[in-house]
Amino acid sequence: MAAMSTSLVVIPPEDACVIARLSQVFAKRLVHGHDAPARRQTLMRALFGLQRLPILIPDLSISISAGRFQFQIDSEHCGFVSYTEDWHTEFRIQYFSGSSHCIEGVEILEGEEKIAAAKLRLDDFEAAMDAPDELSVEDHSTPGAADEPPIDDYLEYAQTYDKP
Repeated sequence: MAAMSTSLVVIPPEDACVIARLSQVFAKRLVHGHDAPARRQTLMRALFGLQRLPILIPDLSISISAGRFQFQIDSEHCGFVSYTEDWHTEFRIQYFSGSSHCIEGVEILEGEEKIAAAKLRLDDFEAAMDAPDELSVEDHSTPGAADEPPIDDYLEYAQTYDKP
C-alpha cells in the first residue's frame, strides 16, 4: 500500500452504524442474489471499500444504484444518496478527506436526527436491493488493490494509533 496514494475520510463515530448497514446490504445481495460475475465483483469491491474505511484507495471507483438510491465510493469520497420520484436529491450523506456532511432537502442533519434519517433510507435501499432487476452498477475500478480484502490496509492504518 505504501506505493499508492490513499486518503483518509472523516467518519463521525455515530456513523459507524451507517457503514455497517451498507456493508450488510451488499453482503446480503452477494449471498442471496443471482448476479453475473462482473456485478458480483463490483459488490465485493464495494464491500471491501467499506471495510477499508476511513482509507480510500485510488483504484476504487464504484456507483451502485437500486430504486431511488445510490451508493458511491471512489478515491475522493464515500456517500449514499436518495432521490425523489422526479430524481432530485432529497437526502445525501457523504464522507470526504477533512469533512463529512448529511443533508436532507436543504437542511444539514446531525446526531440522532441524521442517523434516524439515514436508517430510514437504508431500509428502503435494502428492499430495493432485494429486487432482482433493481440493481445497476458502474465500476471504473482498476483491477488489483480494489479486489483484495482490506486486512493489510487495516493493519497498516492501525499502526498509526501507536505513533505520537
